[in-house]
Amino acid sequence: MPADSNTKPKPKRRGGRAKGTPNRKYDRQPATLVRCRACGSTERSAYFSTTETAYEGTAPDGKPYTHIVRRRCACATCGQHRVEVAYENRRGKK
Repeated sequence: MPADSNTKPKPKRRGGRAKGTPNRKYDRQPATLVRCRACGSTERSAYFSTTETAYEGTAPDGKPYTHIVRRRCACATCGQHRVEVAYENRRGKK
């Protein structure tokens, strides 16, 4: 039996943002590159032996933090090992 001729085909939905909706503004922060003290290169190996410490304070840039993260890596150019320290502000569970 043929399909009912009274049904209308569904309109195709287009993906993406609705017309007239403004772009979302994201907070952009410059990433700090850690340089090797021996050769000055910013290239590094993969991180290993990551240590996280829950400690509240104010970072050297003046922003508050809740955790200190220390990541060990090696310079990809000369092989010098180093520890990169990052200050992270993590929200607590609500």
